[in-house]
Amino acid sequence: MIAVSLMNKNTKTLTLRNKWLSLTFIYVILSSLGYYMPLLFSQKKYIGFSINSILAILTIILSILIIQCLVEWTDDLNRWVKVGKFLSWLGFGFSLYALIQFCGLDQIFSSNLEWAHNPYNLTQGNFFDNHRMITFLGNKRETACFLAILSPMCLMFKGLKYKIIYAVIALTILITSSFIGMLSLTAGFFLYLLLSGKWKLALTGILSTPLIGWGLLKINTDFFNFYGKGEIWKNVFLGTIPKFLFGHGLGSFPLLGYKKGDDLVINADFELLQLLSDGGLVLVILVIGYVITLYRRIFLEFLSSNSMLLIGYIVGLTTFLIIMVGASPLHFPALLLIGLCYVACLEAQTQGGNYA
Repeated sequence: MIAVSLMNKNTKTLTLRNKWLSLTFIYVILSSLGYYMPLLFSQKKYIGFSINSILAILTIILSILIIQCLVEWTDDLNRWVKVGKFLSWLGFGFSLYALIQFCGLDQIFSSNLEWAHNPYNLTQGNFFDNHRMITFLGNKRETACFLAILSPMCLMFKGLKYKIIYAVIALTILITSSFIGMLSLTAGFFLYLLLSGKWKLALTGILSTPLIGWGLLKINTDFFNFYGKGEIWKNVFLGTIPKFLFGHGLGSFPLLGYKKGDDLVINADFELLQLLSDGGLVLVILVIGYVITLYRRIFLEFLSSNSMLLIGYIVGLTTFLIIMVGASPLHFPALLLIGLCYVACLEAQTQGGNYA
């Protein structure tokens, strides 16, 4: 994508200028010095950390460059309408495949995959465990999160087919019995109702949420089980205190030895906390600063033009941020790429950062 933009002869329509992204870029580049030091001094015991570090650094740098390319080459916002339609149909396709897996009719993967990730060690008698809807992501939770992130795109369009797609996606997420998937889907839908002026429906839905939660708990007793995440988050926070300013180093989290039972914890499933562990308070402030200024510009744009394109992508990005509290979307390329598209579209709609 970046290479194509560099070879494109068309004139850029926007220029992305944002101090928070710039400072993040500089901070990450300076952090990359920690990758070269073990190589220069042949410190073999740090080579594993160096590899994890450079992957994390490259991910952040490429993410910033992708946002810049998508923003600066947006010559027509209708392109983002087409992106929204594509993502809607992508969600529909993934939902159908997940439902096929749920019915035990998967024609691509075996039903007894060893690589299918089951981080919660649910009992084999649990129906929702034995009918895992892992799609291509290896984990039913990530499937639910991926679909929840895509679902707001369907809300931008009035056609009946997009309403059907949204219903299929919602049904699929419900069957996965993923709490974070259902939470983000529900929160996104209520936010859509509020932004589109449907206050009564939104209020009715919010008031009925406890009843819905009670029903889901009756269907699956594991629905509200956090599987020891609270204890992990506590340990991660306490482990970050000695190096709270700059963290343990980008990409270091899997090497810190946090465990849940006998299993090594690779991701904290709380992205802001993992950013604190890896990059310290400095990186967290930079990320939060960028998000706050982005939403401020979105609010100003919404006051002047509350188009469905703007509403759809606001809901999409908000859904992504909610998922960051209970999963690891920044560490799954498919989820991360969708999030970057949402950020880029909102940047383009707010004049590429001119209000930052």
